[in-house]
Amino acid sequence: MLWCSLLCLAGCQSEAEEYLEEQKDLPTHSFKKFVRPPRPQPDPTISADLTEPPAEPPRTNAKETVDFLLEGIRKRQPERFVLFLPKSWRNDLNEAMHEAAWSMDTMIWSRSFYVLGRFGLTMKAKFPLMKDSLNTFATELERQQTEKTDGSVSGNLPSRSASDGKSAPLMIEQNFQELIEVINLLAFSRVTELDQLRRGTVEEILRESGRRVMGRMAYEAELRGETPFELLCRLETSTETSQEEGVSIVVLKDPLTGQSQRIEFVQVEDAFVPRSMAQAWPDFLEETREWGRQFGRIDWEELRPDVMANLAAIEAQILRIDAATDASGMLPALGSIGEELARIAERLSPESARSLPQVGPPQKVTILINRPLGGEQLTQVLDQMVSICPKPNETEYVTSTLGGQTIVEIGPVNDLADFAEKLGKLRTSATGIPADAQPRTEVNAAARKIVWSLP
Repeated sequence: MLWCSLLCLAGCQSEAEEYLEEQKDLPTHSFKKFVRPPRPQPDPTISADLTEPPAEPPRTNAKETVDFLLEGIRKRQPERFVLFLPKSWRNDLNEAMHEAAWSMDTMIWSRSFYVLGRFGLTMKAKFPLMKDSLNTFATELERQQTEKTDGSVSGNLPSRSASDGKSAPLMIEQNFQELIEVINLLAFSRVTELDQLRRGTVEEILRESGRRVMGRMAYEAELRGETPFELLCRLETSTETSQEEGVSIVVLKDPLTGQSQRIEFVQVEDAFVPRSMAQAWPDFLEETREWGRQFGRIDWEELRPDVMANLAAIEAQILRIDAATDASGMLPALGSIGEELARIAERLSPESARSLPQVGPPQKVTILINRPLGGEQLTQVLDQMVSICPKPNETEYVTSTLGGQTIVEIGPVNDLADFAEKLGKLRTSATGIPADAQPRTEVNAAARKIVWSLP
């Protein structure tokens, strides 16, 4: 209702066009244009120990596996929900993530999280203005639910609303607040660095960003005088004899209500996983991989201007939200943002990708520099790299730092070998390379990657 049924505000397009016009004034290889500027960090106070190393999962029986996962909820360690999987499954997940991330456009990815961060911070500041509208929506929802027959099924664990007795308005208000907190945490997390998804692991991302999200949700619950993840934290586990060979049964019981649920586990390699999960895994993995492959069919060079225009239109609406003094000034802008998001989703959907002609190999190259560079140093190095590109006036790049390295994605570069040869001959005072020293370049043609090791 909030996102789809409201009309656009007059003047939205004009502000978006003004923003794009400002961008056009920048050189095509401008550092400011393609590197997300720093934003104020959200309050880092969270009830999660980010320094505690990940625990090793037990490989003895299904009950200990379930206890390991429940302890992960109590300790705010979501990476356990990946660590308990068989090693081959974890490798499959990481490969699928890497494949999808390499198919994404870095510039769109970076700009999207920049806009997301602006939206999250604005909505957090303007949340008090939304309360009345949320309460009206929630009250109507609660009225509709009371007219329906209770559909709870005996034997299932209780839902959140059944277990805590909150009213619909209060729950929706709290859920909305939690959503804004999660958006802010994600917008300023390592997930914004596409290279983290291209080279990292799912468990590493969950350990850093996931712990922050769980910790923030728990922290907000504690401020309300609640016990975080109360239902999951109080569950008791036991085993039940199975009539099928190779199947273990774990029973989850809520001691407060007496309700319970049986879960069948099977052993895969050295791990115990739910039987339903083991049966669905091949199809899930193939669908995930296929989803990632579809993005490789998109001609990002052609699509980027349209998506950037959508993001600029969203930024224009965020400015309207920031200037609003009541909910009536915010809701139309939120509706317009929803429409722009729908347009972006349509452009980036796998269905749209399938209808596109197959594009050739990517024309960008990734350069890994063996030291962190920044400020004037990085600017000089980038200027040098732009100068050896075949079309300096059309060259675009994105930079980031990760693990003590500087990562530059630059293009278009058609002849990788020629570019690598010229890169090895670069000399600039910014890098401190002596005139008689020779940087070492290692070329991976398949991945279009160059490791540039400076002396």
